[in-house]
Amino acid sequence: MPRRRAAARTPTVSSRAVVASASTAAADANAPLFPHLDLDFRARVSPAELARCVAAAAVVTAVCALASTRHPLARALLATTPRAVRVAWALATFVVALFVARWIALEAKEQARLVAAEDAADEDSAFAAVDGVGIVHYKLRAPNNDAKDETDASKRDVATVVSCVHGFGANAYSFERATAAPLADALNAVVVAHDSPGFGLTERPRDLRAYTPRANAKVCRAMLRLAEAKAEDATGSRTPLRRVHILHWSPYDRVGVVNADP
Repeated sequence: MPRRRAAARTPTVSSRAVVASASTAAADANAPLFPHLDLDFRARVSPAELARCVAAAAVVTAVCALASTRHPLARALLATTPRAVRVAWALATFVVALFVARWIALEAKEQARLVAAEDAADEDSAFAAVDGVGIVHYKLRAPNNDAKDETDASKRDVATVVSCVHGFGANAYSFERATAAPLADALNAVVVAHDSPGFGLTERPRDLRAYTPRANAKVCRAMLRLAEAKAEDATGSRTPLRRVHILHWSPYDRVGVVNADP
């Protein structure tokens, strides 16, 4: 069934935050990025599972051997093939079948550990639906106005919104520790960083057009609108804000699939 084209050209943003908190404190450099996830997990097969893999490989080898004796052409080839070659072929079949069975068992363990993006997110993570892309994971950082002079209105009112776009092989956490909060304080800005489609906790849509620079630019515009809404809520003003884009270009991002200038 053909996929329907989105009715609206302007990306629709609907906040679906896990906890839409714009924390202003910089993350502890020594703290783990994902304390609630077991990143050191390594799948292993138990002796019982290995025995089942061996049995499955033996069955596959026996079936292949039986099938080769039932076809006339195969029987003719076997009659002229040395016994050592036939044994080596059966052994190779067994080894390949054992490797595949073991890989399936390990992959099943990995799949069993998969969790929803919302469950893998941090407390300050948020999600928004962007038309044509899907559910996008992002993080907001607002300036720490408590540390500023409250008598200076220019220091209290946010005048800038910043969108951080990561490069290939990265995600929003690339800006988590050393960039987002210091940048928000230095520029008195609301800083937003998102996971591009195909990276981090952002949804992996089936439509390949969601992975193009144009689609990522659409996400950038949506993220800037979220940051502007946060700034307006904080200041109560609808003064036009300056938009800033920060692009993290990876040295091996040769084709520019991830990064895009809105």
